[in-house]
Amino acid sequence: MFTDLYTKQLAGYASYHQDERNEATHFVGIPLIVIGVLFVASWPKLLGLPLSVYVFVAFAILWMSMDLLIGGIVVLLALPFLWLGITWYDPSLSVMWKIIIAIGLQVVGWGFQLVGHAFEGRRPALLDNLFQGLLGPTFLIYEVVHRMGMKQKLKEGVDAELSRLTQS
Repeated sequence: MFTDLYTKQLAGYASYHQDERNEATHFVGIPLIVIGVLFVASWPKLLGLPLSVYVFVAFAILWMSMDLLIGGIVVLLALPFLWLGITWYDPSLSVMWKIIIAIGLQVVGWGFQLVGHAFEGRRPALLDNLFQGLLGPTFLIYEVVHRMGMKQKLKEGVDAELSRLTQS
């Protein structure tokens, strides 16, 4: 749907993630951050469902509108995270334990991100563009998909845009 915008955003994200060690840390950090967000969003209920269900649906629509295949894979892979977020939420847990779990997931997830960016020698992309924070999960799948030989036209567009960005 938003192919040109998605290509430009992926290239912008890729420009902050050229070091393979940085990319590797993101494969750990981003899922932990997503689980943490879904865990916290599972606390309140809206119309009888955890808020995380609505958050997940909104993200699913966003990710799939960027690219149906990549977004669809992200959604399928994120479904267990939604389940974890909901099932880890236990009403009998004290608020203190819920906060410890939520903060722990975020600290460890962001810790991996920051270590990766130390390898990269560049600050995280979302500090320059908040939308990049929503793009992270799709970038991981984009990396896997194009390395498997799919989405080569998208890869060519991202590489061309990335080349343009690095020459500016």
